[in-house]
Amino acid sequence: MATELKKTAAIPRVMQQKNALAPAPVNSLAQTAVNPLQRLLQQAATNQQYQDMADYLSRQQMMPPINYGDTTRDDFVGVYRRGPGLPKSGVINFAPDATPKTAVHELTHAADYAIQDQYRDLKNKKGELTALERQFIDGYEKLVGRKFSKRREVVERMAPDFSYFNRDYRSSGPELAAFGIGSTAWPNDENPAPLHVDPTYATEFAVLLDLARRLQNPQLEIKK
Repeated sequence: MATELKKTAAIPRVMQQKNALAPAPVNSLAQTAVNPLQRLLQQAATNQQYQDMADYLSRQQMMPPINYGDTTRDDFVGVYRRGPGLPKSGVINFAPDATPKTAVHELTHAADYAIQDQYRDLKNKKGELTALERQFIDGYEKLVGRKFSKRREVVERMAPDFSYFNRDYRSSGPELAAFGIGSTAWPNDENPAPLHVDPTYATEFAVLLDLARRLQNPQLEIKK
């Protein structure tokens, strides 16, 4: 957003495992036909949440450009950025050793901020809101809050020590959602949270995404 300072959300390189998910090539021609970025995203797309977020972002015209080969930060394998000089959707950069879990994590950031923009647009809407719009606004304010305050309140009650000592990154509002959704795709062994933290935020974000997608298509059948 034009009024915001540049925002960055990333996964430290030390928190990634080697990618053991890449399928064995059928033959050398098939292997060379798909570039590394396509292969990474195809593997990430085996996760239902990734598919739902990609569909949501595409319908919102907020799917961020994805670059491969350099995050411009040696400590990270994946980075999502938005701010001045960048597209409204933000951008995602992956290092060569990024894994499908990295892709799910970073796309969650993109979807999270797109939902935030959608909420702000509705709050500024002139005229009467529909029932679905009111439901979305109510859900956002209860689950996220201003500057992610509701997310922070929940983790402070659920795991106060974890929340305090990790407040600059792991237990920040955006990262709680991204690690939560990422944990539904692949185990989070590198930077685990106390019991129930990741599942709680995965569930909350899934609910929020469902509400946002129903605004796009009221007849949408949400896959569970």
